[in-house]
Amino acid sequence: MRYVPALLVIGWGLIHILPACDLYLWDGKMICAAADAVAKSPPGTGLNPAYGKLIDEAEAAMLRGPFAVTDKTRLPPSGNLHDFCTLSPYFWPISWLPGGKPYYFRDGKVNPEAKSDAYDRERYFDLIQTMQTLALAYRFSGQEKYAKQGALLLRRWFLEEATAMNPNFEYAQAIPGWLAGSSLGVIRGSELVMILDASRLIEKSGHWTEQDEAGLKIWFSRYLDWVVNSDFGKKDGKRKNNHGTWHDVHITAIALYVGRKALARDVALSIPDNRLKRQINRLGEQKYELRRSRSWEYSLYNLRGLYAMATLAERLGIDLWNYQQDGVKPLEAASTFLAPYAAGKRQWPHHQLKKSDVWAKELGAVVFQQASQRYPSHGFTQALVCLDDLDATHRLRLLHARSKSPEVLASVIR
Repeated sequence: MRYVPALLVIGWGLIHILPACDLYLWDGKMICAAADAVAKSPPGTGLNPAYGKLIDEAEAAMLRGPFAVTDKTRLPPSGNLHDFCTLSPYFWPISWLPGGKPYYFRDGKVNPEAKSDAYDRERYFDLIQTMQTLALAYRFSGQEKYAKQGALLLRRWFLEEATAMNPNFEYAQAIPGWLAGSSLGVIRGSELVMILDASRLIEKSGHWTEQDEAGLKIWFSRYLDWVVNSDFGKKDGKRKNNHGTWHDVHITAIALYVGRKALARDVALSIPDNRLKRQINRLGEQKYELRRSRSWEYSLYNLRGLYAMATLAERLGIDLWNYQQDGVKPLEAASTFLAPYAAGKRQWPHHQLKKSDVWAKELGAVVFQQASQRYPSHGFTQALVCLDDLDATHRLRLLHARSKSPEVLASVIR
């Protein structure tokens, strides 16, 4: 079955309701281009396979949730179910100690206990995935039922008094025997931006009211106060690796959303000294990520965050793409360093716990899509094509207006 995109039903108006500036991690222009491509392509061609799968997934998403932090089966250390609580995923019990405590660190190895109903990790991830699916389905199809369900999810998690999450990650990434919560848990805040983007896509629906929007802004404002002023937030911001990068990304995005432009600008102006100079050397190596057990994925993940930060900084009149240190553009250098490995020309020489997975391919697709646009003379297109083995129905094709068709590829990356 071919699904009819909204622009065929109600014309170009919906396409332009959401300008790119309303999104923070997603590219609004690319989403508009994808919607246009879906409308113009014959059934089964171009981006239509990805669109069809999106609608199928949206139908399944209609049956999921609503989710709430109050659904967990174990009280957080605070005794308040409204507090978000997770287990630090790379920490494991010691079998010969009482209760397995204190837990010990195994980098890159996720403890299955972290995924249990006792904690909020999986329902939080379910919320993100389901919300994104519904919001995109609404954006592409115009069917109000998807926005209605998305609004229900947002209210349940953030706004309803009986179920709303307290706006902090004080008890995220707990380490039994050591810590009731950890500053490492602030990384979960970066994923709030994914939810924020999804909320932007349904904001014009009648099912998301002005009162809802005002309530969400209050929640995010309170969260921003916590992450900027709390000991955990301050400590996470001082981390030198991807935690620090994504800390900056989510503070900047949320500050822009709630109207604290001065804060967003301060963070963006700090990036050259705090991130680019410290993280990327002249060869383009990201030294803190190369120390990880999954150094390939984390190199891509951190660069993805730096690219997101550069995109946000543009909205503040700050150019991080072309910032130079000793005659080298750090973002360009980091992309150049990774490109031959992404293209399969070289074998990754650093420690990699397991073979590169779908997550790495998705990160690579996003990074080199942007690199090919920002630095068109550097041959990043080849790295992108070599990474372009994701299925024809993969959602990234809609987010980046990218099918496997060579002619579509040429038009997108020119």
